[in-house]
Amino acid sequence: MFLTRKRKIKVGNLKFTKNTEFDESKKELINDLSNKKFDEKKGRILVDRKNKIMDGHHRVHLLKEHYGDDHIVTVKKLLVHKIIYYAIVFSLAHILMDFMSVIEGIWYTPKKIKNGIEKIIRRNTRNTEQETEGD
Repeated sequence: MFLTRKRKIKVGNLKFTKNTEFDESKKELINDLSNKKFDEKKGRILVDRKNKIMDGHHRVHLLKEHYGDDHIVTVKKLLVHKIIYYAIVFSLAHILMDFMSVIEGIWYTPKKIKNGIEKIIRRNTRNTEQETEGD
């Protein structure tokens, strides 16, 4: 994205902004790191201009624990203030949501028409069968 750039940075230079408790959903990440096959493409680490972690706290915690402070990791670093980042991201999300509803309407309308026709045919078939049974 035009608001971030990939940077290589030491894990020890990243600052935590929240607690990193582990639950069942993080088991795969722990196993990946234990087997030394952490894939940076699988999960991103997003930091602001002051190296405060915005996304990826658990990954950084595990990397720091497993490799130490001197381990270098690729992060996505914001080029703008995080308030501007969030304002742009949420604005784009809102626009995309509106656009997706239009696309969804175009995409699903023929299917809805087909389903509606099939429903009418089934109902008429049932009505016809009931009338024949009644005679």
